[in-house]
Amino acid sequence: MSLIRKLFYDGEWNIAIRKYKDGSLFSYEGSFKAIPHHKKYWFADPLVYNYKGVSYLFCEAFDRPNYCGIIGYFVIDENGGVGEFKELIKENYHLSFPCVFERNGKVYMLPESGENEELHLYEAKDFPNKWEKVATFKPESFADPTVFIHDNKVMVFIYSEKAPYVGRIYELDMDKYLLNLVETVNYEENVGRPAGYFFKRNGELYRPTQNSRELYGKSLCFNKINSVEPFKEECVLEFDNSKVIVNNKAGVDRIHTYSCDDKFECIDYNNFHFDLFKRFKIMKRAKRVKQRKEENRKAKV
Repeated sequence: MSLIRKLFYDGEWNIAIRKYKDGSLFSYEGSFKAIPHHKKYWFADPLVYNYKGVSYLFCEAFDRPNYCGIIGYFVIDENGGVGEFKELIKENYHLSFPCVFERNGKVYMLPESGENEELHLYEAKDFPNKWEKVATFKPESFADPTVFIHDNKVMVFIYSEKAPYVGRIYELDMDKYLLNLVETVNYEENVGRPAGYFFKRNGELYRPTQNSRELYGKSLCFNKINSVEPFKEECVLEFDNSKVIVNNKAGVDRIHTYSCDDKFECIDYNNFHFDLFKRFKIMKRAKRVKQRKEENRKAKV
């Protein structure tokens, strides 16, 4: 990426949906449809969760005026359209990647909240609109905590995007609300950050990951899980962004999340445009993050 593009080209993230068709691991045929823009938010980190036959799209909604992410959701209709955006969880720190899962008949959410230097587990008291914080964890890393079930155990994959790049796999004790480290996975390059739920295709288990070798969220990889204990994976598909179709037009600049249920596939994507004020916006966001961190530290004292 050229220096000019780094300095003056940016773009907001968007979410797009298409109906899922059984078959290949990922097909470049068929267009995703972008969800409508919102006057206050842009949307990213789409995580589709099917509850009692209804597809819910939980996501990060980035509050432009406040430079801070909140958690919300859309209901996906049978045609792949979405209803009105619903705000769910707001905190005085950035929230993203709302990983929703079910355990013992209850629904939980473990979003990313690394800006607060903690992770918080929420329980749905009245799904999908009422959530209550039930536990707080302080793991060694924070990026995109992803829950998956293995041998009837609740496992969580959490990534550290600062070199040396590592993924840490924890077992989440849902009775005592303890997060116990099981294994550390090392990566030579920045290619291990989660990009969505673990999913199965044709009997095989896969994990979407972000290829951030050159740029944050440059593209996606699908890693085949060859073994969970010990954890072994290999990239079997790296997205060709030029072939990804959104609104019947091929080509996106960045893509960093993929999720699906038995009805729909969702991605988020980003197309660059010239922004003379990019550096100013980065500095302003950094200032707001610093302010929030200081406020939250004082609140914990």
